[in-house]
Amino acid sequence: MEPNKKDFLTFELPPLLWMGVIFCLSSIPGWYFPPNQLFHQAAHFLEYSVFGILLARGLAHLKIKLNAASLLFLSLGLITLFAVFDEWRQGFVPGRMSNPKTVFFDALYALAGVFIYEEFAFKLFKKKDKTQP
Repeated sequence: MEPNKKDFLTFELPPLLWMGVIFCLSSIPGWYFPPNQLFHQAAHFLEYSVFGILLARGLAHLKIKLNAASLLFLSLGLITLFAVFDEWRQGFVPGRMSNPKTVFFDALYALAGVFIYEEFAFKLFKKKDKTQP
């Protein structure tokens, strides 16, 4: 397989697929979900922290090299834009409503995911550097 195609499938496609998962989940009418705030927050934490990990990982492997701060701000900015769009669109789904506070929490959960990725990647690269002569 060509290197560019392999990189796309490995690093760039997963966040795009995850956006599709989030899009599908937010299209489900509200009456299918329990009216439990803890469930709602846990679902958003899972969706957006995983999105943060996947997007940071995808952006970190682009040909344009980003430092940790650029990776953080770019990931967070893109995910926040997606969260704004998704929350707006969710307002048209029966039984669901749009809440700007949710965008704030989605961005916060994405930030946690980006931090998790950066911490894991930093330790992994540091470990590789020690093993190389």
